[in-house]
Amino acid sequence: QKWADPERIIPTRLWIAGEEPLVASAIIELFALLPQASHFVERLVKTTIKLEISLPAYKPKQVASPYRKPLARYLNRHPQHAVGFFFQRLKTPVYSELFQDIVAFEESQPLRDHISGAQCSASFLNICFERPLGIIRSDQASSSKSATTPSHDVSSPSVSEILALHGIVSAPDKKNAEDALRQDIEVKQKKAQAAQKEVSRIKEQFQARLANSVGTDSHKALEETRLQQTLAQTALDKSRRELNESKQRYASEIAKPTNESLPSDNADDKATVRPMSIEALELQYQGFELVSTLVANDKEYICDHNDVVKAFRWLWRSKGRYLRQQHEELMPLRYSDESMMLATFLIKTAIAFPKDVDILYELLRIFLQPTTSDFSFVDNFLASTVAHKLTIEQKHNLLKRLVSLLAGDGKEETKALGIRHIGIPLLLSSFGSQTENATEEAQEERVPSGESAESKEGGQEEHVTVVLNQDIVNKFVTDVLFKEGSPIICGDQLRTELLRFSTLLLERADELVAPHRKDAVRFAWSLLKSDDSLCKNWASLNLSRFISVFETPPKNVLQVYVALLRSYQQEGKELVRLALAILVPVLPERLPPEHFQKMIDLTIKIMYEEGNSAPQLAHVLHTIVANVRVFYDNRHRFIRHLVNSLSRLGLPPTSPVEHRFLAIAIVELVLLWGQQEESAPAGNAVPSIGTKRTVASNDYQDAPTDERRKKKRKTDTVESDVTSDESSSLLLLDADMVGSIANFLVRLRILLADSKTEGNSRRLESETTRLLGYVFSKWKDIAVRPLYFEKVVSMCLKETAAKRPTTAGFDTYSRDKDSARGSVES
Repeated sequence: QKWADPERIIPTRLWIAGEEPLVASAIIELFALLPQASHFVERLVKTTIKLEISLPAYKPKQVASPYRKPLARYLNRHPQHAVGFFFQRLKTPVYSELFQDIVAFEESQPLRDHISGAQCSASFLNICFERPLGIIRSDQASSSKSATTPSHDVSSPSVSEILALHGIVSAPDKKNAEDALRQDIEVKQKKAQAAQKEVSRIKEQFQARLANSVGTDSHKALEETRLQQTLAQTALDKSRRELNESKQRYASEIAKPTNESLPSDNADDKATVRPMSIEALELQYQGFELVSTLVANDKEYICDHNDVVKAFRWLWRSKGRYLRQQHEELMPLRYSDESMMLATFLIKTAIAFPKDVDILYELLRIFLQPTTSDFSFVDNFLASTVAHKLTIEQKHNLLKRLVSLLAGDGKEETKALGIRHIGIPLLLSSFGSQTENATEEAQEERVPSGESAESKEGGQEEHVTVVLNQDIVNKFVTDVLFKEGSPIICGDQLRTELLRFSTLLLERADELVAPHRKDAVRFAWSLLKSDDSLCKNWASLNLSRFISVFETPPKNVLQVYVALLRSYQQEGKELVRLALAILVPVLPERLPPEHFQKMIDLTIKIMYEEGNSAPQLAHVLHTIVANVRVFYDNRHRFIRHLVNSLSRLGLPPTSPVEHRFLAIAIVELVLLWGQQEESAPAGNAVPSIGTKRTVASNDYQDAPTDERRKKKRKTDTVESDVTSDESSSLLLLDADMVGSIANFLVRLRILLADSKTEGNSRRLESETTRLLGYVFSKWKDIAVRPLYFEKVVSMCLKETAAKRPTTAGFDTYSRDKDSARGSVES
């Protein structure tokens, strides 16, 4: 204990400076050697705390406390007395922090073994979680009692009473307000004292300078000191005034009557439910920390302690945890990680008990309301577990559990979260796909060398059949999508997730959906005109997938196509494009010739509509460029409007880069369509341009088709060979069209040369230059307007003239300008 008084130890200089604490540490070490010294636990722990408080005065060389490991060795010799001492003081941070640190030491295994014992584990739950578990039991008893004998005489508690029961205070109580005002007074008193000292110092300085004032410099110094004295006196008066105002506010707060505040441990013992207090929250927090340490040091702890697992799952499902997370801004920061600690424990529990799929659904509760904490690790765990950690049988049981959850009367939010975080990843992993729109290239890469696509596909379908069978699909359609023969009535969030799930079933398990195809299309059709844009777009995507799989009346096909073609808004653009990429390639198969021509007419009508904005025009043209083979036979009806749309897409200064890439893709497509049969057979890349056809992004490529669909049906593709001189003559580019293309490319290249132009891109510049070179090499007599170059030439001449030592005359400038214009014309 003498080392707790540095003022007595340091002056003796018996040890090297900074190493005095090591002597006290060695003395503590001696207690671990005593045979029977359990009665020293309390005195030794308290002495260690005092030594740590005085430790900074010795200016030790080590950062960590030198007393804790010797104390840990002593406590490990007497774990029963040590645990009993600390368990009684877990609500006191100075003891709990020391205990948590010692338990986490690698050499503290005897302490951890004693805490993990059956008797100590039960005592630990009663101490740390008595209040929250008691509230849970009371709520369950009240619910069962009200269900059997309902009573209307008892008034329901108010919102503030419910929050206070779970340790949430909606406003600062009287004691907290008084403490805050008292601290404010102390701060302003210190500020006033500092200002008083500053005034006294400046007065003394002024008197000294006044006594030694000689000459002009001394006079200036006196003036500066007098000014400093005035400013310091002003600051002193202000600090005194603020101090008096704080004292008045404190007196007013003291005079207020006492209000109800957060319940404490001194609440009425006769009450049936003891509410959560700050001390109860502290005990719960220490319980979480202690279990986390035990789990980290013992892999079998969760498997061996079902009582702890059961209690923690109760706490996770409790109303109190939900409310404290919902009102986390009102909770002390120290206790804001309650949900984080419980979620981490449940994840480890799910790993320890892989057959208990209910834990995965319990984890979904964390996504029921937004929070400031990052719980993405829960989502990542669910996705990886569902996709890679479960066996086929476990996946099948998990899917059955999901369908039962969707068919039940639970919350819509929980059902939607179940589909999003469990159902979709489970089906994708079962289908062997990581994305809902897997491309043909990705499918080919999944087929190992030496194994045919058919055998790979057969094994995959067998696996899917085990996970997903006809009974599950039947229940999903009849009990989930429909209630009593009518489409389910629910919120847009759940509708969207149901559409996602059914779309995936149509894409990968259409054989199982076939018996219910009428009900499936009824559900999606009822949501095609939904007010929610996301739900409407997913309904369109679902119907597109349905049309690609099953025969559909041409009238309905055209209705879906036109609705998608008019959906050009930025919100949901990717879903609309994906739906068109699925629908348009199958239109030649699904539509008879007369309806197919009607589809072409509708496309041209929408493209020529007055008032079309640039985004709407780009949306229609993107559909044409992305599905070249579908529109090839009618190319003569589109080609001129494609050329006329180039300037509107690519030349406005604020045009997005996506529109400019689309314009380049249109130029390449027009050149492809307009080539003569003998120079470049239509349907292939343009060999004379120099490279293969490139577009802005993968969105402009021809829509991929599913290999499995190709084997099940034969899709009539539109041949792109020009078979007659008549059709070839219709597509030959005339001089006006070629001139428009060339002038557009020139203007676009000049526009891209300006670094201030929005949407600039090196790839865009290279593509423009390549096409420009091809056009001028193929057509020698193109007339390019010199007006486009005048501004560029003028800027270049001005820069050249500014760099010269002498300035050229106006005649020279005009002569150079006329010469440049003549070269451009030539």
